[in-house]
Amino acid sequence: MNELVKRSLSGIIYVALIFSAIYIDCMPFFLVVFSFIAFAAHWEYAELNRLHRTRPLRVILDALASIFMINSAGLTSFLLGPSLGIFIFYLLFILVRSLYSNRSEQPVEISKIIFGHIYITLPITLATLLKDSYPSILLTAVVAIWANDTGAYIVGSRIGKNRLFPSLSPKKSWEGFFGGMLFSVISTTLLAYFLDATMFDVTEGIILGIVISVFATWGDLFESMLKRNAGVKDSGSLIPGHGGILDRIDSMLFVIPIT
Repeated sequence: MNELVKRSLSGIIYVALIFSAIYIDCMPFFLVVFSFIAFAAHWEYAELNRLHRTRPLRVILDALASIFMINSAGLTSFLLGPSLGIFIFYLLFILVRSLYSNRSEQPVEISKIIFGHIYITLPITLATLLKDSYPSILLTAVVAIWANDTGAYIVGSRIGKNRLFPSLSPKKSWEGFFGGMLFSVISTTLLAYFLDATMFDVTEGIILGIVISVFATWGDLFESMLKRNAGVKDSGSLIPGHGGILDRIDSMLFVIPIT
């Protein structure tokens, strides 16, 4: 299959899956989709940080703990408090257990594991809460992220000359950054104007578009740093022509907590 066709097809399937999971009023479907995303993201994060080589079972347990939190947030708010307690107890358990380890690299591994939950589990859990209470806000954020990526690519590839952060992402430019911001602002402004359910006016839409663009770019650059430290181009190969799951949700992980 032609590489362009493969990339286009996988991109369409991914966008359709994420959009339908958020837009359709079916929490079980959303939980299935985002539980898979969380599991794949944790595995890729572990590979980038070389955690899967020493403790593959722990990586799986961490991913399952993440899925546990996400589903608790989506199934009923009554479970969220007790589930959070269990989740914190799990993190404390692996932290205390590491104190009795003779491996010198153990503290570094534990810090990476805990940060992985802050980086992945927290944003996806918050996305689940938004899906339950304010789905239009979640949809607006995701559309703005896609608009930002599209604008950054179009403008950056055509007139991009001044590098934004050459040490992390040589292809990103200031021109692309502001082009992405413009597309993001247009998308949130249009949604604010046409959709009453978004619960914000046009002025707030403009501000939201700017904020989303900035945090989306930071999320992209942070994941680029992880990949650069690991010496890889992509976080994985799950999505043909696009890389891994983290390559697709890196912006979302930074945007959702501030939405």
